[in-house]
Amino acid sequence: DNGSARKSWGNVVFVTEMNNFLFLLGAVALLLAPSNYYVAGVLNCNINLDEDCPPCQICNAGACQSCGIGPAPCNDFSPLVCPTFTCAGYFAGWDSTYTTCMEWTGVGACCANGGCRAQFYFPNCPPSSTCSSTTAWYTCGTGCGNPALCQSDDVASGNVCLINTAAQSTSCPPPACETRVSGMSGATCLRYTAVTTGYCDGNGNCQSSGSFCSARASTTSTGVSCGSTACVKPGVCIEGAAVSAITVASLCFTDYSSGVCGNGMVCDPSGTCIAPKANGGTCTVPGECASGYCVSG
Repeated sequence: DNGSARKSWGNVVFVTEMNNFLFLLGAVALLLAPSNYYVAGVLNCNINLDEDCPPCQICNAGACQSCGIGPAPCNDFSPLVCPTFTCAGYFAGWDSTYTTCMEWTGVGACCANGGCRAQFYFPNCPPSSTCSSTTAWYTCGTGCGNPALCQSDDVASGNVCLINTAAQSTSCPPPACETRVSGMSGATCLRYTAVTTGYCDGNGNCQSSGSFCSARASTTSTGVSCGSTACVKPGVCIEGAAVSAITVASLCFTDYSSGVCGNGMVCDPSGTCIAPKANGGTCTVPGECASGYCVSG
């Protein structure tokens, strides 16, 4: 009858309005819900907003992903969400002159392969990926650091200097051996040859003194000689003297003095022992004459 029909129609209207109310309530709840929510077991997030994800996960295209899983850049770490640990104990590499070996210092944090790590995790999370400050760990002589050692992220240990071997950095140059006298050989004054590579001694120090030349360089002539060994002046061509100071006049007796020629012989201007000219010969200085007198005219 009409009364029953009106009652049934009223129930339909009530149910429809209740469904609409629940739908609106659900929509409002969804709008007010936090940005990170579960859908089908996957934690969603605002696009690329990592803060919406749990510690050690990243937000990739609206979905949280664990570090080290999938194609996303998951080797990132977040010091704000992962516990920190000390960076000490690992090399940070050489300074620019290969003199001071540096060590990582401070603290770092590591998120790798889906979880926070309590220490460095190789290769995804080495010290160089999380530590930012350094301190001096070992100091060698200038330029005498061994480039093969003190590699960044290696465990810090051992002597990292070059010992009794050629330097591998121009920061340890050799002395200019070619400008140094090495000594006499017969009537000829010798010098050291040029050396192109510096040398690190037994203590890992760059050799820069003259002893480097005597130990490492070969010798050659300065191009200055006396004609006779008996005309060589003592104390002139000695080890370490400047090559530029060596001349025939400085090295040899050249003024017709006797030197140590003996037998009445004298040293001529070339530093050669000769017999004086007999009296009556042509002379320019008294020493040329046997009498010791040169009379002009």
